[in-house]
Amino acid sequence: MPTSMVPIAGIRRCATKVTSIYLHDGHLHHVHEDHVDEHAIAVNAANPVQCTPQMRCSHKHGPSCGHEAVPHGDHVDYLVSGRLHHPHGDCDDHGPVQLA
Repeated sequence: MPTSMVPIAGIRRCATKVTSIYLHDGHLHHVHEDHVDEHAIAVNAANPVQCTPQMRCSHKHGPSCGHEAVPHGDHVDYLVSGRLHHPHGDCDDHGPVQLA
């Protein structure tokens, strides 16, 4: 596995084999049979879209901040120490991500 691919959200079972979802260049890829599916982390109770004004980030997240971009619902968050950080003026905590 290239070093830029990060296993995310554990393991998925696919018909006859075990497959994984990988974070790669800001995309969640699920290798499935003879192709790759695009995924996003669902907005739910564990990974909500909410303003968390008590959250403080040490820098502004963006394409060149050094953190991996992660698709979350209809937007992009950044993976910081196993949690989704969402920048929009301030920094919101959109919950944990389980790394495999």
